[in-house]
Amino acid sequence: MRKKIALIIILSFAFFPFIFPQAASREETIDTAINWMIEVSKNPVYGYDRSSCGQANQYSCVGLVIAGWKAAGLNVPCVGTESMYKVFLKKGFVEVTDSVDLNTGEGLEKGDIVIRVTRINGVTHVVQYIGDGKIVQAAGDTDGIPGDSQGNEIFVTNYFPNYYEHVIRFEGETTNEDNDNNQFTGGSTVDSYSSYPPVLSSDNFTCETIFLNPDGSEKEIKKLLDGIFSIIKISAPVLTIVLTLIDYLKSLGDPDALKKANKRLVRRIVIMVLVLFLPYLLELIFNLFGLYNLGSCEIK
Repeated sequence: MRKKIALIIILSFAFFPFIFPQAASREETIDTAINWMIEVSKNPVYGYDRSSCGQANQYSCVGLVIAGWKAAGLNVPCVGTESMYKVFLKKGFVEVTDSVDLNTGEGLEKGDIVIRVTRINGVTHVVQYIGDGKIVQAAGDTDGIPGDSQGNEIFVTNYFPNYYEHVIRFEGETTNEDNDNNQFTGGSTVDSYSSYPPVLSSDNFTCETIFLNPDGSEKEIKKLLDGIFSIIKISAPVLTIVLTLIDYLKSLGDPDALKKANKRLVRRIVIMVLVLFLPYLLELIFNLFGLYNLGSCEIK
């Protein structure tokens, strides 16, 4: 009987992450975002497209950075450079431009995003600082075809001045929509650049996903499904443990009942694993069909 109770305790700890998911630390989030972008830069399948956030394996400069931080767990939509600044400041980033020398890069820290909202030759620019004086960036389409066969569209390079105006730094995700401390400090404001769509809307963006609105915000159906998935992930292991404990308590002193309890435990573990896997399987299917992300959306 002690062995059975010990098994239940071990199972409880084994499924602890499912019951109480642990949020990634600031450093883990930064590393995940950066490593994702670096891996994209190494793969010649991925190339540059000025209006893409991953559609057809193509990324704009801002699309690459947004996609990297989405991979790290931030809920951010695919937007233009100017809007990205505002969106990221609502997701745990703060303005640190005054502490950085934009000419030399002195003061930059791993994970900083460096932004130019002023258009030069018609374009803005965003790069991701990855530490040790280096950045990863989607720079431009050099061959006119999808992908990056020459390795000079999305790549890692040394930091260099490029008329940058702003540096934002991740301090931890927040849902505060009105952070008064995160304002532009000098330079031009985002609203000054109305020539580029500051917010995605039905006028400049088409989106076929049933879970996201044209501006990238979540529809109620997605919030409902996410809530159901969360309940399943919590309730399945808890219910399994509770029912098993009740079974073993009832079978004390009864060998036959104990055998039946053992069989039911095996069945419950199998069912629990399947149930826990189901939300992840559904999310995978949804992602493949572009229902959970902006993969099926296009900027006009």
